[in-house]
Amino acid sequence: MSKNIFWRIAQFFEIRWWKNYLSAKEKEDYYSSKKKYWDDVFSMLSDTIDINQKDTILDAGCGPAGIFINFPQNKITAVDPLLDNYEKELNHFSKSDFKNVQFINSPLEEYKSDEKFDFIFCLNVINHVERIGVVIQNLAMSLKDGGKLIFSVDCHHNNLLQKLFSTLKFDVLHPVQLTSPGYKKLFSKQKSLKLKREFIYKNGKIFDYVFFIYDKTGEV
Repeated sequence: MSKNIFWRIAQFFEIRWWKNYLSAKEKEDYYSSKKKYWDDVFSMLSDTIDINQKDTILDAGCGPAGIFINFPQNKITAVDPLLDNYEKELNHFSKSDFKNVQFINSPLEEYKSDEKFDFIFCLNVINHVERIGVVIQNLAMSLKDGGKLIFSVDCHHNNLLQKLFSTLKFDVLHPVQLTSPGYKKLFSKQKSLKLKREFIYKNGKIFDYVFFIYDKTGEV
């Protein structure tokens, strides 16, 4: 089975997961809880990043309630290949609720823009993509010199399980299965990106949920 088919299967189950997850949740309660979650995340990042209202933000793989909900005063671009599906099939999401956000329905592999951003967030997304190397390159190109790229992802901490999950496709929603060193190796190919901070947000039996913060130095 081709990688493309695996990715399409993952996208099908992704929207189905969202529909099931939100079916018993009120819109107001859901967004309130998501905003609190993002507040907690940014509190943990506060010693590394400082966002002001003039900063431009790219929310890469935003989902229906990405970090864009926490920055109503900023100019934000939010990209996701399922945005049109979210708006059509989820009662909780409407693009018109977020006047400061430019929503773009596109895979991250295909997203290219002349605009450069002060901050790029790619949170719990990078293991969903079809061509991770292309995505990382596009993110690096979209970041201003001196800007920051923040991504988070579930990282295997057992090499044997990582190889097993990657080979047998146990987790259909996450086509990419890597360890922390595996992700860092891919990001190291972008010479303009320098790892500033890495920390485990949550420990798990199979995965650790890890945050990585990169600076763009302007070097090539």
